Amino acid sequence: MARIASSFTVKTLGITTLCTTLLIGITACVNDATNKAEVDNANNLHASAAGSSNNSHYPRYSQERRGDLASQLKDLANHVDGHVKFGNGANMSSDDLLAEIYKNRPQLQTSFATFNIKIKVEDGHSAVLLCDAHRELLEDSGCTANIDANYWQQEVSQSCEFKLDLAMICQ
Repeated sequence: MARIASSFTVKTLGITTLCTTLLIGITACVNDATNKAEVDNANNLHASAAGSSNNSHYPRYSQERRGDLASQLKDLANHVDGHVKFGNGANMSSDDLLAEIYKNRPQLQTSFATFNIKIKVEDGHSAVLLCDAHRELLEDSGCTANIDANYWQQEVSQSCEFKLDLAMICQ
């Protein structure tokens, strides 16, 4: 039986998430909006990632899970961008904008239940940042076709801060 190295909680949009890191490097998170099937799925992904060496800097997530998260973040970034450019998104708080999008796309909320999502709106452009309890993972603007910044392969940082220059990317 693996021993616990640390436990921590994260609160995002009123949802409390409890995460536990085992001494062998596996982190599992459960929140009050997650059902048992999702928890089991997340634990399986974390367990398979722990034995994987396909990303030496951040082996917490399997390659398949990273791809799924990137695709889902691109979908979210496109929805945010649409609300900013063609709706009232530029005048909404990040929490209200996310709530509006999640109301019509509940599967995105489920996908990101154990992550921290941040939204930045700047001069009619938007970006979405995906972080876990430890660091930023992906950052994407709504104005490009591909994910703009993939932080998986960089050294682990302790921040969850935007790095993209939207004025340059969204010319």
